[in-house]
Amino acid sequence: MNDQPPRRRGSTLWVRAALSCAVLVWILHATPLRTIAATLRHTDLWLLFVGLLLSLVARLAAAERTLAVSRALRLPLSRGQTITTLFISNFYSLVSPGPVLSGVVTVYRYRNFGASIKGSVASLLGSRAIECAAFVVGGALGLLLDARAADAPLRARLLIAASILLGAGIVMLACGWLIGRGLPTPASAEPSSSARAVSGRIFGLPLADICRELFDCARRASLQAALPATAQILLSATALFVFAAAVGVELSLVSALWVSAVVYIAVLLPISIIGLGVREVALIECLGVLGITANAAVAISVLLFLDPLLNALIGGVLQAGSLRMTTVTQ
Repeated sequence: MNDQPPRRRGSTLWVRAALSCAVLVWILHATPLRTIAATLRHTDLWLLFVGLLLSLVARLAAAERTLAVSRALRLPLSRGQTITTLFISNFYSLVSPGPVLSGVVTVYRYRNFGASIKGSVASLLGSRAIECAAFVVGGALGLLLDARAADAPLRARLLIAASILLGAGIVMLACGWLIGRGLPTPASAEPSSSARAVSGRIFGLPLADICRELFDCARRASLQAALPATAQILLSATALFVFAAAVGVELSLVSALWVSAVVYIAVLLPISIIGLGVREVALIECLGVLGITANAAVAISVLLFLDPLLNALIGGVLQAGSLRMTTVTQ
């Protein structure tokens, strides 16, 4: 993951930034800023506060999911350490957009807490994989149950995309199992041909080692981590429902379930800077199916963007406190 040359990472970041800016310019051209501002002007601040609180609780559910994975991997991490690491990594993901720095920060902090690098990387990747699977499955169920989207052409495309993502996840899990089986044990002389064929590295560790850890993680932690992952997507959908109500938009919880899943996947794609541009396009397309105007969709997107900003603020405060404590100790 971090073996990508710095120059290449920098050029990739610039391309993503350019794409985000271009999409935002197009959105603001197609949707006049004054109409977005007029929608935001009537925002119910109490509902906005409730939506942010729900988003914050969803983050805590995400930390609980990561804790379940870490315990399955026998990492010496406490609930408090997992929560603080999640917020601090969110702070770094905002400071340096992209998964690399936030992932490095997570692994570094877990290592300081006594976890191995291999276990930390497996915990990070396994937790994200379970989260992604929960959002894809939850979004597909919401899409199937939403009568308002039943006749929309977008519905079929999204269901096909969900099937492809789940199929890819199953294939990757099977490959990880095959690769993991090929690793040498203390009594073995050499790894099998399947393990030798894998030459990639993640955080400087052989990909085959990580695959074995991830398979063990999936075998031991999937059920324990599924509950907080389910709570996370339900809380995220409820937060979207409340944000929509805050700007006077009627959105059912079933609709919010699949729309929030689409937004999650769109933001997760490595094609933008912290989801700018793709979040708005995803909301415009999805909410347009439900008869919601583009200016209302962009206004909801602005409220949704307050969530990562709040998480980054909390993470920044925690990071500053951690640095101050380190300085005092020294």
